[in-house]
Amino acid sequence: MRNCTFLGNTATEYGGGLADESGIVIGCTFQQNTARAGGGMSVAVGSVVTNSAFIANSAVAPSGEWTGAGGLAARSPNHTEINCTFVRNTGAIGALKNTGGGTQINCSFY
Repeated sequence: MRNCTFLGNTATEYGGGLADESGIVIGCTFQQNTARAGGGMSVAVGSVVTNSAFIANSAVAPSGEWTGAGGLAARSPNHTEINCTFVRNTGAIGALKNTGGGTQINCSFY
């Protein structure tokens, strides 16, 4: 997936903007999306997200549940985020939930 915008979407569980199961996402914007976990996006094994922005997304899962990451929630290990920007994402645990050992390279959090 390349150069897409996900704006104002809602999911009842994971990935308000996008729930990805091992794809490649390049140059996308996730803005003002909401989900129980991974307001902007949720990823699984093998997902790679590059040069993408996560802006003002929110997770509504209460503290203590699977995750409340507003920007991006990883449901398994072996995912990678490169040159991504996370701005004003909200959730019980903040912008990013890194389950099981994903890799973030040159990502910024505001």
